Amino acid sequence: MFSVEKLFKYIFAAIIANSVLAVAMYLMPSLNAFIFSIQNFDDQADMVIEEVLNLRLMGMGIGMFFMGGIIWGLALLFVAYLIRVHSEQGRGILGLTFLYFFIMLVGTFIARTTLVGALLGFVYICWPRDWRLTLSKPGLRRMFFFYGTLLLIIAMAVAFVFYRYPQVFDSEIVGWAFEMFINASDNSEVSTGSTQHLGTMFIWPDNVKTWLIGDGLFNVQDGYYMGTDVGYLRLIFYFGIFGAIIFFGGQFYLFKVISLLYKTPLLRLSMLFMAVYVLVLNIKGFADVNAFIFLLFWVAVLPDKTHANRNEMYTR
Repeated sequence: MFSVEKLFKYIFAAIIANSVLAVAMYLMPSLNAFIFSIQNFDDQADMVIEEVLNLRLMGMGIGMFFMGGIIWGLALLFVAYLIRVHSEQGRGILGLTFLYFFIMLVGTFIARTTLVGALLGFVYICWPRDWRLTLSKPGLRRMFFFYGTLLLIIAMAVAFVFYRYPQVFDSEIVGWAFEMFINASDNSEVSTGSTQHLGTMFIWPDNVKTWLIGDGLFNVQDGYYMGTDVGYLRLIFYFGIFGAIIFFGGQFYLFKVISLLYKTPLLRLSMLFMAVYVLVLNIKGFADVNAFIFLLFWVAVLPDKTHANRNEMYTR
């Protein structure tokens, strides 16, 4: 029987494989050179890779840069969903908690955007499924076990690296990945060079025609059209505000359809958090998760005989 849980496991397998590959590529320059040699990058991508080669992990295919952060962050929302399902079934979540930590850690070194998915995942795990802010014993048990286990894993990992490889904390990649926290500690300012640069990218259309139907341009030879990477603005410049509304409206309609097909509170809540995830990420860059939405949709509309017990499995 094919189910959402099985789909998520396939996605996790691909992400874990790419995570291991990304770490290996960072540690072994020869492997890094080989993997890049078998991929087809344009001139702009080659230039960016050279600039950030020692600052971040880079996997294969779309598992790098901003898109890598989108995928790894989305995976964290999937893990959060399984944690809720397994905890309410009385099953152990230790392995899922470790998986959450691993994806969050590697994803942060790929793109700090992953932290958006991590934060939403934290909130999802604690969010009451009946929307009432009441404390229940199962909810408290789930929260304490997850956060306690996660903090223990983080503390053990930091202690191990500190005593065995202390030089890691002075490396460029750690400074880049945790720049926000370092700045918050040193300057009481929660920001990064990327967030400060984002403030310069809010470039608005200067004519009615562009606002309505766009200019039909998304990328140009030297980079993004109009020099903005903000997802909402890139869409407006491409096909106008009505096109942008249709683009997001189609995704949110699918979120609603998936929720109605499964009729399960936890999955419906997960779809809501995914919708928020899309809205937040498009402030930073163009975030397109349609591929994953359609995977969930097609699992939902598979013939009933392939997942006759689907609702029973996920009605939590």
